Amino acid sequence: MIYENALLRRYSGAKHPDYPTRARTFYFSYDPRDISAVYFLDPDLNRYFEVRCKQPDFPSMSQWELRATKRFAKQNKVVLNNERDIMNTFRLMRRLVEEEKVQTKSVRSEAVKQASVPDTFPGGLRKVG
Repeated sequence: MIYENALLRRYSGAKHPDYPTRARTFYFSYDPRDISAVYFLDPDLNRYFEVRCKQPDFPSMSQWELRATKRFAKQNKVVLNNERDIMNTFRLMRRLVEEEKVQTKSVRSEAVKQASVPDTFPGGLRKVG
């Protein structure tokens, strides 16, 4: 995942204030329920700022959904090169889940209809099957 914000450009390539030969380290946090954004702790203001994913239309996705998406892609031999591929695979996975829900509901309702049909019909005929 690539995250981007103009605030980060100011700190890009910054050197450690006490050790000029070392790179400066910064703190980031994230919410595992929504990985479309991370939170950058600005060392000067001592305040967190939201840094969104580089893809502007990236869906809100949890860390567990990302793992499931990667697993789904691996099982179906889909190559995930960038955020766009992850996003498309995630949407495909959600669409398949919705289709399965509809199919499951229709199968359940069909089973209820079949259960309500009597085994014998008027005239003594029996239901076959």
